[in-house]
Amino acid sequence: MEESIYKNTHIKNIINVSSNPNLTNDKRTISWTEFLSKGNNFELPQINRSPKDLLFISKTGGSSTGEPKNVMLNDNDFNIMVHQLLNSDLDYSVGDKWLRIWSLFSASAAISSSHLALCAGMVNVLRKMPEPQNFAKLFMEEKPNHLCLVSALIDLLIYSGLTKDDIKSFIKTAGIGGESITPQFEKRAKEFLPTYLGYGYGCTENSSSAVMRMNKETAISGTIGIPLVKTTVGIFNPDTLEELSYNEEGEICIKSYTQMIGYYNDQKLTKEVLKQHQDGSTWIHTGDLGIINEKGFVSVTGRIKRFIFVYTGEKVYPVVLENIISEVPGVIKVSVVSAPDKNHDEYFVPTACIVVDKKYNTEDVRKKVIEACRNKLPNYAFPQDIIIKEDLPYLASGKPNLKKMESDIARGMELAKKIHIKL
Repeated sequence: MEESIYKNTHIKNIINVSSNPNLTNDKRTISWTEFLSKGNNFELPQINRSPKDLLFISKTGGSSTGEPKNVMLNDNDFNIMVHQLLNSDLDYSVGDKWLRIWSLFSASAAISSSHLALCAGMVNVLRKMPEPQNFAKLFMEEKPNHLCLVSALIDLLIYSGLTKDDIKSFIKTAGIGGESITPQFEKRAKEFLPTYLGYGYGCTENSSSAVMRMNKETAISGTIGIPLVKTTVGIFNPDTLEELSYNEEGEICIKSYTQMIGYYNDQKLTKEVLKQHQDGSTWIHTGDLGIINEKGFVSVTGRIKRFIFVYTGEKVYPVVLENIISEVPGVIKVSVVSAPDKNHDEYFVPTACIVVDKKYNTEDVRKKVIEACRNKLPNYAFPQDIIIKEDLPYLASGKPNLKKMESDIARGMELAKKIHIKL
């Protein structure tokens, strides 16, 4: 890897921060101690730079389109986001330990899990993502005070055999982000965590979070919390840009001081997401559907582009099915994806991919899922198949890889069709 970096990039030096600084003979690679010594008696040059200049290019997860986008962020995005988090009601103290295992190319990891920790005087522990069976061991080795993970990693702790008593002496905040949380997962997390389940909602285009459960008072089940300091969240009609009232569903839009510069080399897409409204201000159009209640709590109800257009002409929103299925005892993970309609060519139907708790009988859970869907859904929204999986596939961001599930199902159906024709 070292040889490839020097050969294929403009990198001049690599700083080795591992416990063994003598892993190479290349003089361009230096230890952390050597790096610090180079700062002795060194005067920093005058830097002619604006806090609005490009600082960082972050990749989005690509969960909805399958293609990550490159988001340009500046110094203000990093620093103002940190100030917003530090001025929220979060239990951060100098000397606390923050565990970070996400890739630094994620804005949330770079800002909320690294820059924030350092600005707050915390110890920022950087560890690579372990194998699933080793995550609980790593967690107990580090004993972090703060961590922000995806729900799949929280579940690894829950099902590892650890208890609330095992972690209550060190955990102060535990948050998740990057995906929606189901009622069933929230119940598991509440029983396991000694603190409330924090939840951050935002997007890379806003640098990180815009809405958060920042204390027990804002950790209301069914909502994602309240907007951060100096952040405005509104619900708008995506076609007319008219602002909607309390409890009216529309597109979640964000006005903040941490908006992206734009997408790298893509002005067209930038204009589709950063839109100027009638009041003259620029809002981020998230593509998510949601509501705000009279107390200012925000709820996500679906995604504008994430729907399945079925044969009868209706739209089916996967998040509705996921919420119903997740409440069935024994279901620990669920993703509803689009699959080819077996009865109508060129149309699609919802298909549910679920992971079942090993304590439950798989076929019993399948029957209860079918029963729950029949009781609560119209016929056109009923899932075509219930696929039991050992685990869901995930993107590098930790979000479920919806595109992979859809392609696997389509490939399986095509293979089954060929076998049937051959027979």
